[in-house]
Formats: sequence, C-alpha cells, structure tokens
Amino acid sequence: MLSIVLGAFASCSDNNDDYEGINEVFLLADGEKTLIESEEKIIDITVQLTRSMKEDISLTFEFVNKTSDIQNILELENNPVLVKAGENTAKLKVKSQLKEVLAQNTVFAIQLASSSNQDIILNTPLELTVKPDPKFTALTEDQVNLLNTYKNNGLDLNPWIGIIPVEVKITFPGGGYLGPFTEKYERVINGKTIITLSEHATANTPALVMTENAMGLEEYIYEILKQETILDTEFWTEQPMPQQTMQLINLSSSSEETFKLALDSLVFDKDKKSINFVRSDKAKDSYGDHIAAVGFDYQYSAWDRMKKLIDEGNQDAIDADEQGGSVNPDNYINITAIDEDGWYESNWIETSSSFNNETGEMKFVFNFDHANAGDYIKAEVTFTSPLK
Repeated sequence: MLSIVLGAFASCSDNNDDYEGINEVFLLADGEKTLIESEEKIIDITVQLTRSMKEDISLTFEFVNKTSDIQNILELENNPVLVKAGENTAKLKVKSQLKEVLAQNTVFAIQLASSSNQDIILNTPLELTVKPDPKFTALTEDQVNLLNTYKNNGLDLNPWIGIIPVEVKITFPGGGYLGPFTEKYERVINGKTIITLSEHATANTPALVMTENAMGLEEYIYEILKQETILDTEFWTEQPMPQQTMQLINLSSSSEETFKLALDSLVFDKDKKSINFVRSDKAKDSYGDHIAAVGFDYQYSAWDRMKKLIDEGNQDAIDADEQGGSVNPDNYINITAIDEDGWYESNWIETSSSFNNETGEMKFVFNFDHANAGDYIKAEVTFTSPLK
C-alpha cells in the first residue's frame, strides 16, 4: 500500500506544473506504528506533499492523545519539518520520552499544528500506539524449585525467563490476494517478549510459555488480522455477514480493541539444544482439519465479544461467524501446514530452533501464513538473554 501511495505521489510530483489541486500533507510511517513506552526505538515518518513548492515550507506537528489525558509521552524530532523548495518529501522522527507511566495501550495522533503556507492542509492524522512496559509476574516457589531441578540436571532455563529482547526478520514473497499482500518485502521487528515457566512444565518436561508478544510477532499478526477483516474495505466490510458482525459487536476500523499473542508449551531438549514449538492440535486448515503449525493463542477483544454472543446462542452472531463474518483469529492465521510445502514451490523452509546459554541466544526459524497471503511468511526470530 505504501509503495502504491508513494507511486501516486511521485506521479503528481513529476507534473507539478500541471497539478493545481489542493496541496496536502501525507504522513507515512516507515514500518511499525507501535512502540513500547520504555523502548529506545525511533519511528521514522515520511512527510509527503502532493506537490513541491517554489519556496521552503515549514511544517509544525503536534500530538493529540486519543485515549487518555496523559501527555508528554512521545517526542518529535526534526520538528518543525523543513520541506525544501523544489522537493516534496522530508523526514519526521518519533521516540518515547521513557517516562514509564502508562497503564494501558494509548493512541497518539500526529496532527499539523501550523504551516508557513496556509494553503497546505493535512490529509489524515497519523495514529501511533504506545504500549505500557511489559509486566512480569514473579515466579512461585514451586516454579523456582522446578527451574533448579532442571539446572541440576544440566539445563539452565533462567536466561530465558523474564522480559526478553527479541528481533524478528520477516520475509514475504508477495503474490497475495488482497492489496496489502501483493508486494514482496523484508522487514525487521525489534521488541520484547514475556517468557515464563509453563503451567504444563513438569520435572521431566521443561516447558516455557510466551505470555505476551510471542515470537515478537504480536503487532505484525494483529495488523494482518485487521487487513483481512475491518481494514479490507474493498471486500470484507462490504459483505452482509461481516457488516452484521460489525453491528452486533460495535466493531470498526477505529474502535479501540486489544490483541495479545501467546505461545505455550515450548519444550526444551537439553541434548539436542533445540526447542519443540510446533503443534498439531491447535491450528486448522480451511476444511477444519488440524495441521502442524506454531500453536499461537490469541486474545482479541472483538472476538471475545462475538464469542460471548455465540455462546449465549445468539443466532445472528452464529450465522455471521459461520458465513464469512468471523473475527476469530484462528480462522485467518495459520491455515496451511508447515511440516511440508503446502503452497507448493513456495517460500517454505524447514522449521528449526536452537538455544545457546554461552552466547545468550535462542533462535527460531519457521513459516506461517494467513487466509489471503498466497504463500508462506518466513520468520527468523532471535532472543537475546539479558543475563549475558
């Protein structure tokens, strides 16, 4: 979508002398639009004018908090932005002020506060989501004892317990069935994942669970889910059953929702230095049959509301869910087995994993897909222990 928009702008800028319409400012995030409040992460934003001007243009931006009264969480760099004469792009940077005061996800909109040319207007404010710092629940005495049992047997899992930094390299070959999934791309995502001892762990089964931002993919998969549903204004939102769903649970592209991604039962093999994380009892294909896949658990507020109606026997909700209006993440994410090439001559790679306490790295390589992907997405995930 970004390349299409920029392409359209480039076309306009090549014909500046002919274009006499409104000169608008577009704000385009170069990648993820989410950051954790404690992250020293910078979000780069392209400031794009419909057409260049004969004089320098100064644009001043400001934040508007859309979900609470808390202010001064984010900071703008390069503000005011100077778009030089004859050019139509510039850069704006956003970073957290690292105050660590948020208790919930908070949305900030970047708006145009003033311009040296009053005829220039902002097309649409750019919304960024700031997440509060992850909270790690202290281990119980029984969990500490179990970890000590593993350590005495030669397997130290302590480096992987806590809030663990993660880097994900995403490779998507393109060729999908909706606009956002047609172009190939590579992307690097940095974040933090909460990892603790699984409730399924025993003395003979050393197992961990990623309770938040599993594999570093929480925001990425949430964006895919939205693009498959409420952001698909060409198909999904135009159909009767999705419209029924949206009305039943008051869902829209602007409704405030929460999404969490977890992954349980990562079983460690101390001899092979590997982790078993692929399951065959969770994900299902389009026929309803179980398939081998990374067994993500989803907590999505829109699906929670819809499932409540379904469980209560609401026939409208049941019909909408079964006839194309589902918002259940399981119906969109991981629909093709990854133990073999289900897309045939595709982006498929063999799943692998490893951990090394000496280097402080834990790695996973795997595929996953979604309903309109048209191919596998490859994820290369590296966790770095803060104990090293």
